[in-house]
Amino acid sequence: MFNNTVLPNLSVRPPWQDELQRVSDLVSGLKASGISWNLHALVADAPERIVGLAGLRKDGDRGYVHFKVRPRFLNEGGGRLLLDAVMKQARELEIGRLSIQVNTDTGVDAFLQGAGFEVERAEELWQVDLLKVHQRMERISKRWKPSSDWIVRAVETSDLPAIAELIAPYERLSPDRLKLRQEGEPYGHGYEGVASSVVESDGQLMGVLLCQGTSGLNGYIEFRVVAQEYRKYSGVLGGLMLHRSVNEALKMDYGTVLFSVNLAQDFETRNLASRMEGVLVRSLRMLSLKV
Repeated sequence: MFNNTVLPNLSVRPPWQDELQRVSDLVSGLKASGISWNLHALVADAPERIVGLAGLRKDGDRGYVHFKVRPRFLNEGGGRLLLDAVMKQARELEIGRLSIQVNTDTGVDAFLQGAGFEVERAEELWQVDLLKVHQRMERISKRWKPSSDWIVRAVETSDLPAIAELIAPYERLSPDRLKLRQEGEPYGHGYEGVASSVVESDGQLMGVLLCQGTSGLNGYIEFRVVAQEYRKYSGVLGGLMLHRSVNEALKMDYGTVLFSVNLAQDFETRNLASRMEGVLVRSLRMLSLKV
């Protein structure tokens, strides 16, 4: 059927602070990060209102993007207009590559891939009852035969440089985010050292599991990485770290845990979450584009 609906005129400009308070759904994901963004608002006229919002922040040669547009305007010129503004600023800031995390198979996902963004990785976020994880880890831990020189312990500040090297090939964590939360700081301002785990042998890190605390007594396991030279022990190393972290999280009275699963390489964690009646919360993609 022919649609003769005429869209209002669209333009892009910096948003005013009071406008942002009226579009909380478009702002969602920006304030929680605690990071400063360069904001661009997609504005429709008659009446004038924000129908899309983009944010850009620079980290080294890479730029990270926040991009949300009302569905009605996304593929009718609004998405392209807003993206062009982001691309223009990225060139001005001498950013080499843009990255954005989107929900899988959404309008924004399809639009950005149509605009040239490529899939860097795909992830799923699973929520599992922590007690169920603990019970299963207690059962399967009896099968493991770790080497006597493997040490499983909490993450310490002195480990951060080695952890940075370990996860660098995956390009998943900017240096400003790799820190431990200090007592008194809000949740999300770093990883929980006690609840996070490493395995080391002769002073060398073999693997790391990084866990964040969130409000509501939930744990969020964002990274589980094993060094390339120890990949053949990945199942045991991952299990040892998860077992320890789960025990510590229970001591902290956490009730649930969120697993971030890299679908290209982390089927062990995905299968674990699925077997423990976990709930798939979100399916995500990290997209990137060379500027």
